[in-house]
Amino acid sequence: MDVDLNDWSGTALDGTALPGSLDLARFGYSYLNLRIEDQSTGDAVVAFGYLSSLQSAPAAAVPEPSTVSLLFVGMAGLLARRKFARRQAA
Repeated sequence: MDVDLNDWSGTALDGTALPGSLDLARFGYSYLNLRIEDQSTGDAVVAFGYLSSLQSAPAAAVPEPSTVSLLFVGMAGLLARRKFARRQAA
């Protein structure tokens, strides 16, 4: 899928962060080209046209592992290594 947005005026993106929505009237050209192709047969469906609006969707939060669980896994690894070393020494 290709989305072409040409900012001829240089003012469509004013800040350094990506905006939540874009005013497509500020772009000189806004075009969408979508191609879905079956690699095995070569058959394709193509859709194209001009964009009238574009908005971003909020991303789902990705939970990070907790510090306590990481500490537990590390301690279990150290204990297993110590037990293995004792077996090798005996």
